[in-house]
Amino acid sequence: MNNDKSNILIVDDMEQNRDLLQDFVISLGYEPTLAENGRIALELLDKQPFDCILLDILMPELDGYKTLEKIKGNSGHKHLPVIMISALDEMDSVISCLSNGADDYLTKPFNPVLLKARLESSLSKKQLHDREMEYQKELEKEVAAKTRELAEAYEKLQILDKAKTGFINLISHEMRTPLNGLGGIAQIMFSKAREKPGEEESELYEIYLRAYERLESIVEQAILLAEIDLKKGFVSEPQLLNYLLEMALETAEPLAKTREVTLTHFDEFPEKIIGDFNLLNKAFSELFKTAVKFSAESESVKVGCECKDGTANIIIESNGYSIPDDLLPSFFDPLAISDSITPGGDLGLGPVVASRVIELFNGEISVKNQGENGVIFTVKLPVAVPEEK
Repeated sequence: MNNDKSNILIVDDMEQNRDLLQDFVISLGYEPTLAENGRIALELLDKQPFDCILLDILMPELDGYKTLEKIKGNSGHKHLPVIMISALDEMDSVISCLSNGADDYLTKPFNPVLLKARLESSLSKKQLHDREMEYQKELEKEVAAKTRELAEAYEKLQILDKAKTGFINLISHEMRTPLNGLGGIAQIMFSKAREKPGEEESELYEIYLRAYERLESIVEQAILLAEIDLKKGFVSEPQLLNYLLEMALETAEPLAKTREVTLTHFDEFPEKIIGDFNLLNKAFSELFKTAVKFSAESESVKVGCECKDGTANIIIESNGYSIPDDLLPSFFDPLAISDSITPGGDLGLGPVVASRVIELFNGEISVKNQGENGVIFTVKLPVAVPEEK
């Protein structure tokens, strides 16, 4: 134990006892301070710190009982160890002192070995408390600093959220306006060209329509992704999964017909899932369209549903083409697939939108290959708990 800073306050009205205790404390390597009664001891406590007090019980002016009471009643000295010193016939008083906060006791004449052991025990207790207090203060400082950092970060996030919302509104308006303008002008130009229809004009018009629809879809999907990140205006409520899938299949049907792919319907699935109807409809529509793009002509996209352990499992299977193995882990990441990997055309942002929507409503989505002949999408969504009648 390091005794360099261990200051012991000795309180006793008998000079002989004070001197005896002082010599012994010095011999142990501690620094003693003497007080002849409780009043002086309290004055000293207000002026300088101590690590332990040796307090006599019977003293004039302010005895050991009242001195102990005042020491333990002061929040600044509450954890300061106090060892009571008493005569053998004062044991009842010692017990009373221990019940009122004293840490230990010694009897007169004291045993040097016992005094050393009890001093060291009390000082160890005090040092442990001091370390705990220092740790607590450091911890409070760190917590306060982290709280300030979090407050600043939260304030910045609020500013960013406002900026993102404004940016989304701005982009939504600024991109749609010129897009609508270009579309209108192109429609007028092609309408004049169709007054004298020819094979070349018809072919150009078809190319224009596909490009315009693709650009419009990308703009809408990009804005939707940003809105999902902000969780902007979406409602979570029970939705009939059957109806959701039927509507999504209808949306994907035109693309399937152009690819000569059949969309198979599914068995009845009475359970409900939780989410926003428009968002979930968009997610499944994009998955069906993606499955169509991975299907060969005259093949079919199969949709199956099952409920297990409170989870709706939706399986979407295509037959035709597979995903390169190196692209499978990042299939649902934005911009991960920049080149066309199917004869059915570019995938665009459809898979990304589907993934974000499913995750928004606490679901999971995965994809795997059926060897070299198609892909399987698996969507898992929590089933709504039936309301009690």
